[in-house]
Amino acid sequence: MKRKLTGLILLLLLLGNSMTGWGQNFSAQFLERVPKKMVSVATVNSSMIETLKKGESHKELLSFLNELSFLRVITINTQTKRVVTIGPTLDANYYCDMAITQARQYAQGEELLSSSDNLRQTFLFAFNKTADNKFGEILFINCDDDILTIVNLTGSISINKLGDLSKLSNSIKKSTKNL
Repeated sequence: MKRKLTGLILLLLLLGNSMTGWGQNFSAQFLERVPKKMVSVATVNSSMIETLKKGESHKELLSFLNELSFLRVITINTQTKRVVTIGPTLDANYYCDMAITQARQYAQGEELLSSSDNLRQTFLFAFNKTADNKFGEILFINCDDDILTIVNLTGSISINKLGDLSKLSNSIKKSTKNL
């Protein structure tokens, strides 16, 4: 009995240590590496998503919201003059390369889209695929000259519903006016 109890405790400790990694999404890890003065962050957590659901009548958008548990948008604009007191001033391409490298090393996932020209790079990554062809995390990275934009979604998300993301922006604006 003591051996079983010791084994169970050891298993719970191992699961507890690995679950701390599961609880952190890409954007949280990325933000740990970037000077806070360089970024603008907008986060829509589960409470806000529930508020959006209550006021939403559009069936397709409501279906998308039911799959979503977290949304974060990170923007780094190096055109805007910002004071960085420690280290050199870095451009958006540096942070873009850092984000892409980190995304490729982040977790078992798929790079669904990769597009690049002289001024713009765009990437779409999907992580934690489930048996029903949904993803636990979707990551969009867009590097456009002096602006890096990262959109990080978590939940149980169907790729074909990502088109509803632009409708979500309008719904968020409408909901925040009522607060």
